[in-house]
Amino acid sequence: MTRLYDLPDSLKDDALTLLGSGVSRQTYVYTPNEKTTVIKLEVSEGWHQNTKEWHVWNAVKRLEGKYKDLKDWFAPCVRISDLGRWLLMGRTYPVSLHELRKELPKVPDVLTDLKVGNWGRLPSGRIVCHDYGTCLAIEHGLYNYRLRPAKWWEGEG
Repeated sequence: MTRLYDLPDSLKDDALTLLGSGVSRQTYVYTPNEKTTVIKLEVSEGWHQNTKEWHVWNAVKRLEGKYKDLKDWFAPCVRISDLGRWLLMGRTYPVSLHELRKELPKVPDVLTDLKVGNWGRLPSGRIVCHDYGTCLAIEHGLYNYRLRPAKWWEGEG
């Protein structure tokens, strides 16, 4: 469970505005940069999705050559706490099922959870995955990905 002393100093005195929550995390507006950054708090033990997203982001942002565009599919990570209790990430804004089907008919096969709520639009206008703590980028290898037809879905779970 994330406790107040686990938060960055800039948030300790702020009321947090909840944007969403899942099985292991809650996502809040990051007050100092509310239009461009969110903070994800691990609220359940043992999932380590913040740490996984941090590792995936740091791997994809360094890719070069024909693989360098893979990073464009992921919301950027900015900073993580020492134990991964909180993660600062680029803020995205909601997109609809229609927008995803129209703009992203194919996605890299390492992005396996195509729930609409896991994707959003960065302030730059680009649609990215902002919930990739369960993606297979590391397990399957970043140099082996292929684009596959996207099977977008809405709902719980």
